Amino acid sequence: MAHHDYRRILTFGFPFEDLSRDVKLICLSNFIGAFGEGLYIFVLPLYLIQLQASIVDVGAFFSVMYLFSALAPIPGGFLADKFDRRMIVFFSWGLWTFTPLVYAFSNHWVEMIPGAILWGSSMLGAPAINAYIVTSAKDQRKTATLLASFTSTWALGYIFSPAIGGYLTTIIGMKQVLLIATVFAAVCTSVYLFISSQHAPKKTENKENQQPQPRREISSSARKRLLAWSIFYALLVFTMYVSRTFMAPFLRDTVHAEEFYIGLFGSINFAGFAILGLLVSRLGDRWEKIDAILVCVLMFALSTVAILFYPNPVFLLFVAFFWGGSIAYGALISSVIGAIAPETSRGRWISIPMSSSMVAAVIAPYVGGYLYEISPSIPFVVSLVVALPVTVLALTDLFKE
Repeated sequence: MAHHDYRRILTFGFPFEDLSRDVKLICLSNFIGAFGEGLYIFVLPLYLIQLQASIVDVGAFFSVMYLFSALAPIPGGFLADKFDRRMIVFFSWGLWTFTPLVYAFSNHWVEMIPGAILWGSSMLGAPAINAYIVTSAKDQRKTATLLASFTSTWALGYIFSPAIGGYLTTIIGMKQVLLIATVFAAVCTSVYLFISSQHAPKKTENKENQQPQPRREISSSARKRLLAWSIFYALLVFTMYVSRTFMAPFLRDTVHAEEFYIGLFGSINFAGFAILGLLVSRLGDRWEKIDAILVCVLMFALSTVAILFYPNPVFLLFVAFFWGGSIAYGALISSVIGAIAPETSRGRWISIPMSSSMVAAVIAPYVGGYLYEISPSIPFVVSLVVALPVTVLALTDLFKE
C-alpha cells in the first residue's frame, strides 16, 4: 500500500493535502470556537427555561437569533466582494465573541436577547469565509469536500464539548461555563490575525474576441439555478429546524434526561456531522450534489422515525450519530453556488441562499415552539411530513448538474 494511502487512513479521509496554510488556520479557528460554543449551545434551551422562558419563548428567542442571521449574509456578501475578506470575518467573529458573555450576565431570558442579536449579526462574515475557501481551492472540483472540511472542523470541536459542558454545568454552574466559552471565542477570533488577506478579483475589460451573447445565456441559466437552490435550501432548513431546535427539551420531557445525557447526545450528534459530513460531501464531489443531499434527507427521516417511535435512552445515542450527519447539506449547496457564481461576485451569490435558509430558520423555531406546547412529538411529525415534498422536489430536473 502506498505511503499516502496509510496517511489517508490515519487522518480518517480528512483532505489535509488539499488545504492551503490559510485554510488550515481557518479550520483551527473553527475547531477552537466550536469547542467553546459547544460547551453551552446544546443545553441553551434548558437554560432559557431556567431563566423563566416558556417553550414558546424559547422558539421566539431562536427566531430572533436567526432573524439577524437572515439579514446579515447579503450585506456581508457585498462586503466580501469589495474589501479584505479576512478582516470582514475578524470583525464579524468579534461580535460573536461577546455572545456568551452577554448570556453569562443575564438574570432573565429577555436579557439574553442582545447576545442572540450579536450571534445572528456575526453571520455578516459567513459569505466572506465561504468565498475565501472556494477561492483558495487548488482544485475547483473538490470545493464540496473543502467546504465540508471547514464545517467538519466545527463539528469536531463540538464532539466532546457538549458532554463536557453538560457535566461542568452540574459542577460549577452555567454562568461559569459561559465565561469559559467566551475565552475560547476570543482565541478563535484572534487566529484570523495570522491568515493572509484575500480580496475578490477585479473585473477586467472584455476582450475583442469575446462573444457576449453566450455569456448572457450562461448568466441567465446560473441565476435560475441560484433561485432554485435558494428556495430548496430554505425548505430543507425549515424541515429540519422545526424539530431540531427542541431536541434538548424533548429529551428532558420524554426520556427524563439530565444535562450530562443531553450533552452526550449533542456530542454524538456532532460526531456524526463531522464524520458523515465528510463522507457525504465526498459523494457529492463524485456524484451529483443533489444525490448526496438526498442521502442527508434520508438519514434525517429515518432518525426522526426512530426518535418518535423508540425513545430508548441507549438507542437514541446511536440515532444521534445519524441525526447529526443529516445536516451536512449546507456545504454541498455552498459548493454548487460557489461553482456557478461569477468570480468577481462570489460573496454576493453565496449570501443569497444563506439568507433564504436563515429566513426559514426564523420561522421554524417559532412554529415549532407552538407545536411543542401542544405535544412534544408534533414538531417531529411535522418535520417528517414536510420532508416528503422536499424529497419529491429534489428528484426533479431543477437540480441536475
